[in-house]
Parts: sequence; C-alpha cells; structure tokens
Amino acid sequence: MQTSKQHGGTNVNKRFADVSAEEIDDIVDRKDSKSTKKCVTSSATLFNEFLRESGVSCDINQCSEATLDEHLRKFYASVRTKKGDLFKTSTFQYLRYGLSRYIKSKTGIDVCQNECFNSSREVYRAVLVDMKKKRLWNY
Repeated sequence: MQTSKQHGGTNVNKRFADVSAEEIDDIVDRKDSKSTKKCVTSSATLFNEFLRESGVSCDINQCSEATLDEHLRKFYASVRTKKGDLFKTSTFQYLRYGLSRYIKSKTGIDVCQNECFNSSREVYRAVLVDMKKKRLWNY
C-alpha cells in the first residue's frame, strides 16, 4: 500500500508518510468523541473539587497508588448531586468512567484493573448496590 503526499510542490509516493509530532497529537486528540471528552473533564473537575473541599492537596501525578485509592474510596462514598442527593446509577458510572480515563491519561494507572485499587472498587460496587436498594437504578 502506498500513500502519496504533496511534498515541496511535488507528489512523492512513499510507503510511510512524513508525519509531524503535531499531526500525531492531532490524531490522538480526535480519537475521542466530544461527549467522552466532556465526561472526562467533568469527572476530573468534580474529583478535584472533592479533594479541595476535603482539604487534600494531592497532585495525582505525585500521589502514591495507596493514597489515590483512599481518596477514590472517600469520593465514591461521598459524591452527591448539587442538591445533595445520590446520583442515579448511570451518572455514577459515567463519573467513574470519566475519572478512570482522566487518571489513566495523567498517570498511566488503570484504576479499574490495577489490584492496588481493589478497595476503592469495592466501595464503588457497594454504592451501586445501595443505589439499587434505594431504587435509583436505571439502565
């Protein structure tokens, strides 16, 4: 398979295109939909707000896995809507998805799979069960 690219006014057939670092970054930026980007941004904002209100000055890039796990445990157990109600399950799952994507992009850690985060995953599941009991379950 050959690709051709306009190069210096002439058409050059090459097997591998000349791709700049900016073009690669652009490809990576475009891979996520607008809704995914919004999910990640809003989840990260909410988690950072939780950390500030908890009096925690934690840069997730420099936070140990054990400390981050503890913060996530507290976050999952305490996060509420602006009115103070529990989120619906779909919103809670949306928050976890966005937060896990955010943390993975910043640290490379997958909080949904890494064994160091078993404790926060257990709290997450327990909150989901509690939501189900309170009839906040939605699909």
